[in-house]
Amino acid sequence: MARVGCSHDMNTRQPNILLTGTPGVGKTTLGKELAQRTGLTYVNIGELAQEGELYDGYDEEYQCPILDEDRVVDELDEKMTHGGVIVDYHGCDLFPERWFHIVFVLRTDNTQLYTRLESRLDESHHPLFCIPNPDGVQLVDQLPHPFACKIKFGPVLACTNVEENRVLNWMSNSGT
Repeated sequence: MARVGCSHDMNTRQPNILLTGTPGVGKTTLGKELAQRTGLTYVNIGELAQEGELYDGYDEEYQCPILDEDRVVDELDEKMTHGGVIVDYHGCDLFPERWFHIVFVLRTDNTQLYTRLESRLDESHHPLFCIPNPDGVQLVDQLPHPFACKIKFGPVLACTNVEENRVLNWMSNSGT
């Protein structure tokens, strides 16, 4: 996929990568493995928000904290400027487009996804995440226009070495 018209800070020594997709598709598994194999820094937005208490209230309907997006961006800005960061989050609309060299949208079979999410609920007895449309369709529809040239869609598979290799191949071929 061509990257014509895309902009990012060319002074960044290492790429910033966004792994996005519906909760349960394998973003965390892939992100941690990539960080281990490449030396890039892995950031899970849910964990970052929890550790820094980056919340703006509580959603009674979904029984989960509401992410304070401005504080998350402020918290990450310096790291992202230096480069070498893999960000794991189920959306991308809160992030500045200039941060990322590429966005990988991960997907998986709905049956497998349902099983994964169901096991998360069984383990904790309460929702671990709060999304109004859990089928993941909103990810494609809500991607901001500037991100459009940076998107690579993953195959509808479980997170495997194939996914890791696709990201590593992109890194090798992009000259980053």
